[in-house]
Amino acid sequence: MANGVAVLIRVAVEGCGRGYTESEVTVFAALDGATRAFRRPDNSLVLGGSNGELVLFTQ
Repeated sequence: MANGVAVLIRVAVEGCGRGYTESEVTVFAALDGATRAFRRPDNSLVLGGSNGELVLFTQ
C-alpha cells in the first residue's frame, strides 16, 4: 500500500507461456481501473471504476 492506496503489480509466472485468457484480461482491467470499493448487503465485495466492476463473493 502506498499512501493509503493499494498497488497492483502483475508478475509473470516463469514457465507459463499460455498467455492470459480473455476473462483474465477483463479482471486485470477492472482491477487497474478500480477507484472505489464497497460491500453489498449479501457481503460481497465490489471493486468498481472506469473499466467496470469486479464482484467477489465468499462461501
